Amino acid sequence: MNVFITGFANLLVILLNKLANIVENLRSLRQNLFINCMVGVIKVDSKSLHYEIGKIRKIVDDGKFYQVYSDEHSLIFLDKKHGVVPKVGNTIEIYGDVGRNIQGICINGKTAYFNGEIGLKIDFKRRLRNSNDKKRRDFKKNMATLDEQYNSLPDVFKKRLDILRRNNPKFRWEFEPYEMMVCIDAVKIANVCSSIEKIKEFSDAGYKKQMKMVKDLDQGHSGNSFGMAVRLAYHYVSNQDNVWREHGAMCPLTGCKEYGCNTISHIDNENYAIIK
Repeated sequence: MNVFITGFANLLVILLNKLANIVENLRSLRQNLFINCMVGVIKVDSKSLHYEIGKIRKIVDDGKFYQVYSDEHSLIFLDKKHGVVPKVGNTIEIYGDVGRNIQGICINGKTAYFNGEIGLKIDFKRRLRNSNDKKRRDFKKNMATLDEQYNSLPDVFKKRLDILRRNNPKFRWEFEPYEMMVCIDAVKIANVCSSIEKIKEFSDAGYKKQMKMVKDLDQGHSGNSFGMAVRLAYHYVSNQDNVWREHGAMCPLTGCKEYGCNTISHIDNENYAIIK
């Protein structure tokens, strides 16, 4: 009898341990491998998927979208086409990186949408196609202005743009507005800060002082484009041939081959480090 009780107790312990492991595995799968919402279970790549959960604290109806404010994130846009209506106090589950690729959203256990790896690739191609179509339309509309700006530039800046146009047949509609903004403002900076010392002073100054030193600079700059405008201004006052030898403005984002630029290998780097 004692043997029977002992055997039964041991079996019970084993079963309980297995049950605990199953529960733990299910919890792990819930957060890392599957989305268990009312519409079903969707398998995802646990190595790349980021998962967060929070409460909705504010919603703004923006016509086509809901602006959803949650505990974890200040703002997420939810397209109404998904058919899920968020409410304040609902639980929101976010799969993917907010600010970059959100792969899926669940609200109160109901899937608004989810894109697996294939879905992400399809969505990326769609967004890239739409972006390129818009760039072509904008270029066609603004081509006359770009041509006027090109004609206003000093010869070394024209040569820079000529090289980029030659190396990349898509450059004009895809990248030229960005590059042109950089070149135009580089000339403005160099015209005011006409020495290496003045360029150094401008580079070290705060934003407000920079705007006072050089008037009418484009307000659409990113850190990358503004930094390149300063670099080109430095080249223009120190060694003008380096203007056309310098990397393309967007190369840190696209790569040299995609952009169509030359290399910096022939640039005379004397005193160049002050604006790196």
